[in-house]
Amino acid sequence: MLVMSKQCKHKEWAWKFMKFIVSDPEITKVYFQNTGLMPVIEHLYVDKVYANPFVAVAFEQMKAMKKPNAWSSPRYAEVERFFMVALQKVMLKGVDPKKALDECAENLKVLFGAY
Repeated sequence: MLVMSKQCKHKEWAWKFMKFIVSDPEITKVYFQNTGLMPVIEHLYVDKVYANPFVAVAFEQMKAMKKPNAWSSPRYAEVERFFMVALQKVMLKGVDPKKALDECAENLKVLFGAY
């Protein structure tokens, strides 16, 4: 996951860098291969770059691992999907962050009903 803190002194450049890293699967693959991190694009997990024995073991363990239930909702995956769509719209399509989050909030209201 790529994040930027509020204290970032070069926010514009940080956004450009993050967008660059996730905008092209080939760039994403090279970046994450060279940093030793797992890619943010799931279909890259099957790429031969990640086919070494250590990564294969990690993938198998990830399948069996129970995620911590910090957000105990049977609909957590749907909630997460709305946030990821909003993030991708901002990062990859240049949508205004407030607009993307407002849309996400509306989707969540529909999902859970207005509280």
